[in-house]
Amino acid sequence: MKTTILFDLDGTLTDSAPGIIETMQYALNKKGIIPPDDLHFILGPPLIDTFINTFHMSQQSAKEAYQYYYKRYAEKGMYQNSVFEGVKEMLSELKKHGKKLAVATSKSEDFANEIIEHFELSEYFDCIAGNHLNTRDTKAKVVCYALEQLQCNPESAILVGDRMYDIIGGKTAGVNVIGVLYGYGEMQELQQYGADAIAKTPQDVVEIILNWYKRTEPFY
Repeated sequence: MKTTILFDLDGTLTDSAPGIIETMQYALNKKGIIPPDDLHFILGPPLIDTFINTFHMSQQSAKEAYQYYYKRYAEKGMYQNSVFEGVKEMLSELKKHGKKLAVATSKSEDFANEIIEHFELSEYFDCIAGNHLNTRDTKAKVVCYALEQLQCNPESAILVGDRMYDIIGGKTAGVNVIGVLYGYGEMQELQQYGADAIAKTPQDVVEIILNWYKRTEPFY
């Protein structure tokens, strides 16, 4: 039985794009970099990786950019955010069916806790796991940490996320993954990276989980 459901935060529980993008623009400007017109590609991967791999910063420069980002996001960015329609109902229904729920995000754990509390979602979660001091710096590490905290084996868990990074991280950690289309990912991406199921709405997520062992093929 799938007893434990882990949820990505950005693009799965909340529509955080406005705050993340504006904060990234601020951090890049502070580093003397003109941001590209479209920054939606930053939604998903760890920020340090984006600073290094996309904007070609050194490790030290990336850490400085992250500090600019962190301070601004704490003051303003995290509140430029909203809970996706149907998410609270999804979480409530899964809890009623006895599922343990956790957040597993590449976002700073401090921010994740603040956001979950701000949007009054705390009652649904048994654990909130995120990047802590850049030590849990991959999705797989975050997922493994959440499973440890919940004393759950990977075979009993499902990760719900919206991007390829969720699928890669979940598979690396040994859990099944449901991709969602109401976030920032697209069908082709989720299929290409091997999502075990794909949901169009939060209610679809519930239906897929509750009928997991009745399926004979991927829920696409």
